[in-house]
Amino acid sequence: MAQRTFLYTLSVLADMEKAAPGARDGVMRKLECSADELASWQNMADHMIIPLDPATGIYEQHQGFFDLPHIDVDAIPVEDFPLYHNWSYDRIYRNDMIKQPDVLMFMFLYSGSFSLAQKRANYDYYEPRWHPRVFALTVASLDLRRGAGAGAGGFRVLQLREPA
Repeated sequence: MAQRTFLYTLSVLADMEKAAPGARDGVMRKLECSADELASWQNMADHMIIPLDPATGIYEQHQGFFDLPHIDVDAIPVEDFPLYHNWSYDRIYRNDMIKQPDVLMFMFLYSGSFSLAQKRANYDYYEPRWHPRVFALTVASLDLRRGAGAGAGGFRVLQLREPA
């Protein structure tokens, strides 16, 4: 996300320089942004590491995430929820359970940049690792329908499309 933000901002400023150089210069002054800072943003974007397993096509949530021990979120006793009230932070964060898979949110926001196969591979990897499972939009965009019953984790999955 940071790389996209740098590149988008640099692109907008380049477009402004061509179309409205005075306005661009005013924005640069108002933000106290220098040419050196823009060069630094470009350098960071160019050298940013995007952790991807080329064998599976799965993007790593953060460096080291693939090395964390797996925890089956569905096996956690219901009495332990909410976890933040019953587990210490180090217990929560020492495994691969996540509150929100940023990888899937990024793929949703930049959907056109990823193939359906890439999105599906990442969804299949992260789906059993998040709790609560709040990505109905991701589910809908992948056309994953679970029927009328309860979805993963006991939550109902909202069907946003009519069956084919």
